[in-house]
Amino acid sequence: MITDNINVDKVVHDIEQQLEVLIAIANDNPILTEQVHILHEVRDVITAQSHEIERLDLVIENDDQLPDGIHVFEPGADDTSR
Repeated sequence: MITDNINVDKVVHDIEQQLEVLIAIANDNPILTEQVHILHEVRDVITAQSHEIERLDLVIENDDQLPDGIHVFEPGADDTSR
C-alpha cells in the first residue's frame, strides 16, 4: 500500500530506474526480459490508478453534481436505514 510518506511519483520514478538497469543488462535473458515487461505493466497500472483516484476525488468533492441514484458514503458514518 502506498502511504502518505511515499507518493506515486516516487514509486513510478523508482520503477523507471529499475527498468533502465534491467534493459541495460537483459540482452536475450528471457527472465530479465519478462521482468522488464512486468515492470512496464506495473508502471502503467500505477499511473492509471493514480489518474482514476484523482478523477474520483474530484467527483467526490463535487458530490452535489452526482447523477440521481449515486451516493457518496463517508467512512465511519453509520447507515441505520438498512
